Formats: sequence, structure tokens, C-alpha cells
Amino acid sequence: ENRLNDNEEAATKSLIDIKNQLKLKSKPEIIECFDVSHIQGTSVVASMVVFDNGRPDKSKYRRFELKNSQKNDDYSALKEIFTRRLKRFEDENRLPDLMLVDGGKGQLNATYEILNQSKFKDIKIASIAKQREEIFIPKRKESIILTNGSYGKHLIQRIRDEAHRFAVEYHRKKRSKSFFGKKINQKK
Repeated sequence: ENRLNDNEEAATKSLIDIKNQLKLKSKPEIIECFDVSHIQGTSVVASMVVFDNGRPDKSKYRRFELKNSQKNDDYSALKEIFTRRLKRFEDENRLPDLMLVDGGKGQLNATYEILNQSKFKDIKIASIAKQREEIFIPKRKESIILTNGSYGKHLIQRIRDEAHRFAVEYHRKKRSKSFFGKKINQKK
């Protein structure tokens, strides 16, 4: 029971830290994070993971097989994913407080464009770039560098890494299916 209380306390500290460092109006209880995965434009897929009060909610994770995007264009892929995701908001009770995108300013701009054209434009959005762990927010010139060792930085990295893991896992599965399908057809 003590460990559970410690985890809840750490999750609360992390969310408050994210609120403060990203200058949000309230603590982001539901955070969705998106990532695109492919190898040179083949088997393009994407993932969405959901963290509810600092903990993964795997029942809400989603995988996306890209249908309309250009092969080697992450921006196009993210626009497609966001368009599809926003359509689903109509049927949901709780919307995310923060939508995170794995990537830099380009990825943020692509997704913000879709979000801003929707009736859900009040949802906060940010991107996180791996190189320097920079956070980009719409209409802000400078990136935010989260405090090293902070609860918020740790949680955002964990969420981003989980979205990446989930996307790569799906990409490998899809690529494997495609590879074995070709092998079987070649034998015939």
C-alpha cells in the first residue's frame, strides 16, 4: 500500500510539474502521445498511447495503419492520424488534456494545423524532440527544455518512449507479415 501511495504521489508531482513547466492552466490528467514508424517509407504505421493520471491506460492504446499519406512523409502521416483521431472525439466522454507528438517543430505544426481547424482547438498540444529533449508548443518561438531530473521530464520521456515502443512493435509485426507473405507467394 505504501508503494501505491508513493506511485500516486510521484504521478501527481509529475503532472503538476508538467503543468508548471509547460505553463498549462491545469494539470494534464489525460495525455495522448503519437508516433510514426517506418523504414524509408515502407510499412508506415503510427501509434497512440494514453496515460491517465500519470499511468498507462493500455485499453486506450491505438494503432494506425496509414491509408492516404505519402510514403516517406511523417507530416502527412501525422495529419492523417490526427484527422482520424479527432473524428473519434465525438463519441468519447473525456478528451485529452494534452496531446504530445514525437518529433520537432515540423511534426507539431502538421498536427496543430489539423487540431486548430477542428472544434477541439482548446486541447493543448506539444511535441518532444529526442535530440535535446526539447518541447515545442504552438505559437512559441523558443523551445522549452524541461528541468533535468524533474518529475515532469521523466514522465514525458516515459510517455514518448512508450509511444515509440508501441509504434515500432506494430511496424515490425506488419513488416514481418509483408515479408512472409512475399516469401510464400515466391514459392508458388
